[in-house]
Amino acid sequence: MALFPGPTTYAPWAIATSNLVRKRQVRRVSTFHGPDRVIFRDSEGELHLLDDVCPHRGARLSLGQVDAKTGCIVCPYHGWAFDGETGELDFVPTRPYSVPKCPPLQTYQIKEHGGFIWLVNEGNDPVPSERAAELTDPNWRKVYGSTVVKGKWQDWILNAMDISHINTVHDFADETRGEVINMKITRPAADEIQAEAGVHPKASSPVTLPAQVRICPVTSRFIMPATSYIRIALKAPLEFVTYTTQTPVDENHSLMSWCFAWNFGAPLGVDSYLESKFKDEMLKTIEEDERILGDLLPYNLNEVNVPADAFQLRGLAALDAFLKLDRITNRKFNH
Repeated sequence: MALFPGPTTYAPWAIATSNLVRKRQVRRVSTFHGPDRVIFRDSEGELHLLDDVCPHRGARLSLGQVDAKTGCIVCPYHGWAFDGETGELDFVPTRPYSVPKCPPLQTYQIKEHGGFIWLVNEGNDPVPSERAAELTDPNWRKVYGSTVVKGKWQDWILNAMDISHINTVHDFADETRGEVINMKITRPAADEIQAEAGVHPKASSPVTLPAQVRICPVTSRFIMPATSYIRIALKAPLEFVTYTTQTPVDENHSLMSWCFAWNFGAPLGVDSYLESKFKDEMLKTIEEDERILGDLLPYNLNEVNVPADAFQLRGLAALDAFLKLDRITNRKFNH
């Protein structure tokens, strides 16, 4: 079992959402400048992560399929089958009674929780989704997604902590009243920083019009190194949560895995409409941010700021300290 090299090897990183890897489904994973990996569920529904290459002739296993009987992943080129748990070669069609000498594929430890699939160093490692009770609460409806976005992963994290950009970039806040009201910053845990504030909301569609309030309370949490939780309260008891986590792909791209959750139901038929509507709104929000974050020019974060930027500045300082400590105390994990 190998450790996954990255900006910090100790912290968990999300590599997919559960809905994208169903039983006997296969998916490519590209992260951290290194070789691609393949993630799949075997015939029992167990998840596995391996290097995405067949040692025989270099074909991508992510183009293959999962054998219904054995649960092995099968190379699309010559049908060589590999065990997901051990990475060992299990079967070769042209040599069905004995397999040739073949080095095992590298395997990696993963953990599934709250609709997210995390890359971890140990199977019992805590993961950031465990700090969002809504992700496992059946009273909260949810939609999930995972997509590669343009822009540095650190800029996406700063963007999630930037409460003031909501009024300018997105249409669910009032662009004519951009104040961030009564911001309060706290440190709930050593690897977490939180801001509570208010913004002036605006209905982005007829769906949210009846739920509007004069001042919209926002709770934003940054869980290091790359996870953001934002809870927005409208007319009681209506609330929304956006949960996003970034995993670096390369210097200028990040894998964003996300969940949008809401705490109210609807009549049969309307529920599916809301699910589709909220998914579209989340994708639209990501596209609006990506249009800017994917084309940022160099800037000095500490040079020009206003009080509304305090959460970003505190969050960045905390992240820098976290990454330095991680590299010192977990140097044994680095390749």
